[in-house]
Amino acid sequence: MTVMDSGYMPRYIPGRSITFVAGAAITGCTLVKLSTTNKTVVPAGVGDAPIGVAAVNADNGDNVTVWLMAGTGHRVKTATAVAVNDTLSAAAGGLVAKAGTGTVIGRAVESAAAGQEVIFIGIGA
Repeated sequence: MTVMDSGYMPRYIPGRSITFVAGAAITGCTLVKLSTTNKTVVPAGVGDAPIGVAAVNADNGDNVTVWLMAGTGHRVKTATAVAVNDTLSAAAGGLVAKAGTGTVIGRAVESAAAGQEVIFIGIGA
């Protein structure tokens, strides 16, 4: 925590991006999660709790910008059909799916068929 003259300044603000190191090949516009290595992200899979969406493609060891989940509108491909207001969770390959098991990561603001992009508002980390 940074202490300033008259208050606290958060380190990261929701809806903003942070640069991480890719711990594996990452495709832009897909969900990523923290790895077990400091400041490193890897593609999110089924049931994972992603921290955000990769801004660009990145090879293992490259820097990658990640847009944080909470309170941010994201556009990611969906693995299943979704309807407006459906809750979503992480799916294989960094995609999203209609929530079943796993961590709820957001809520769809539009309908989309499987394989199409869907806009959702992220919640959580």
